[in-house]
Amino acid sequence: MNWRHTYLLTIVILSLFWAAVVKDIFIFGVFGVTSNMFLLTATVVHFLYVRKLNKAISNEGSFTKPIRNLEYVTYVATGLYVIWALLILYRILTFKDTGNWYDMAPSIYTYIYLLGYAALVYLAINTFRIRKEKLGQYIQVVETVPVVYDDLNHLKHASYQTEQQRLALCKLCANRRLDMEVGMVCGLHGSKPQFNTYCDSFQIDKSQRAAAMPKGVVKQPGFFGSWKSALLMSLLGFLRAGLKGMDDPMGIIFLLLGLSWLLLVFIRSDK
Repeated sequence: MNWRHTYLLTIVILSLFWAAVVKDIFIFGVFGVTSNMFLLTATVVHFLYVRKLNKAISNEGSFTKPIRNLEYVTYVATGLYVIWALLILYRILTFKDTGNWYDMAPSIYTYIYLLGYAALVYLAINTFRIRKEKLGQYIQVVETVPVVYDDLNHLKHASYQTEQQRLALCKLCANRRLDMEVGMVCGLHGSKPQFNTYCDSFQIDKSQRAAAMPKGVVKQPGFFGSWKSALLMSLLGFLRAGLKGMDDPMGIIFLLLGLSWLLLVFIRSDK
């Protein structure tokens, strides 16, 4: 499945889950909010991740810190999807009609939720795969300054395993050509670059000789100023609320503090 289909289908399924949450809120009020808090948090993070990733892929961009942070949290959300799907499947397989009011038989909505969680897991895994193909591995955030390529040794020994890395070299090449349908292509072959090592046909474009080269690594925030501490706080809230129930005030406090902290870190990292 390509990125466009993966992205659109993810948005559709997430929207269906949000519609189910809204229905529960209208029916059960505050209990509908608290009982769906984990689901709402996981799906909102998943949505933010695919939105930012779609912008990066559409603009042929590269990794940014917000995308990396959101992907890490989406790993956790995907794990929750798996757990919820397994719990539903266990309930379906072990159901016995005892006649008690609380032993309700699995309904059509139970199977819809199971299929929904399974679809989100598949789409999330496919998203991670496409992200790696399109944008490559994570890169360290660096400051850049203009330099002149007096020699090309650094280009000859660079890695060109992903399309993003190949296009970065093509942008400096005098043989590049813009195709309105597929984007940048090689003017010699009329197709997207396919090389995995340095291109022997590369000729540097004099107008592109000034390019960005790493100057130094930007100072990274410590643990308590990063997304990791916020994620840890959120997980502690999930754990406490899961063990003690949603009536436990400390679990709710930990959860709200963690989610607020996580949101603040994402906002700061996007600047």
